[in-house]
Amino acid sequence: MLFVLAFLSTFLLTNSCDNPTEPNDPPPGRRDYVWEVDTIDPGPGYYTYGFNLWGSAPDDVWFIGGATTRKDPIWHYDGVKWTNIVLNDFITGSGIWGFSKDNIWMGTTNNSIWHFDGVAWSKFGTYNVEGYQHVIIQSIHGIKEDEIYGVGVADNSDNTDLTRIVMKYDGIDWRFIDVPKFKEAFAQVTVDKNTSDVLILSQRRGVPGNFQHLYILKDDSLELFYTSEELRGIDRINDISVVYDDQIIYKYQNGTLQILVDLQGTDYIGRAWGRSENDFFTVNSMWRLGHYNGSDLENLYTLNASIGQMVVFKKEVFAFGTDPYQPRDFILRGKLIN
Repeated sequence: MLFVLAFLSTFLLTNSCDNPTEPNDPPPGRRDYVWEVDTIDPGPGYYTYGFNLWGSAPDDVWFIGGATTRKDPIWHYDGVKWTNIVLNDFITGSGIWGFSKDNIWMGTTNNSIWHFDGVAWSKFGTYNVEGYQHVIIQSIHGIKEDEIYGVGVADNSDNTDLTRIVMKYDGIDWRFIDVPKFKEAFAQVTVDKNTSDVLILSQRRGVPGNFQHLYILKDDSLELFYTSEELRGIDRINDISVVYDDQIIYKYQNGTLQILVDLQGTDYIGRAWGRSENDFFTVNSMWRLGHYNGSDLENLYTLNASIGQMVVFKKEVFAFGTDPYQPRDFILRGKLIN
């Protein structure tokens, strides 16, 4: 049972200035990209289903997910081509985050966490929750190499029970943080660089209040922070933690949510990845990748696939999308002209 989730009592909600640009704001982001699309193709009769994307540089990008064979869930781009990386175990990769090309962490749907040291992937450990058969690490993030968080769900094959989970790496090992059991799955995690607060997005199933929920983890203590029927998810725009609720994007600042941009009435449906508040990408309606430049939202590319994740570098961007009609994945690559 795998929750690859569609994204998750307001305590603090503060409106910021409606003017999208201020004298010291970063310049508007450029839109003159050259685009190419790669197909992740394991060959006739086989397929992949991607879950996540991460990279340290344009010539070091990782794409992970599941596949029909042991050799196809993990793919690497070296600046020229995509190559499938064969592990010594049959896993489904779900969450991935790293600090450099030789220090990358990957969570799986198979009770395990893996580490890449620049040469090879190795299983770092197997982690179990008493009373549950599966541990699924759906999202990983950290701002310090000795303080990294992973979130997900523990469940049983017969769907009798499930509970949210939070894990923490302290530079030596991963451990479970003791949070009260509750029938929900944690889908996303981001550590806010300015406050070190850990933002966690969840989705509840089969319980009252089946909305999306935002939690804050401080000193290993979990608190419900924000709940909304239209809460879509959390992301990062450079060092800014953002929360998107319906067609409004908020930034997390000093323990509050402040409006970053109101996109009501546009094609925006979710997500926010970018270099600055005036240069970030979105998922728009009709399978389109959008871009906000501080003034307006524009559709840049129609991928004809459900866009799942994006990584943004100085002059290049990568986004993966899943074909809605057959089991295959695409990687959209954009590069600024000059």
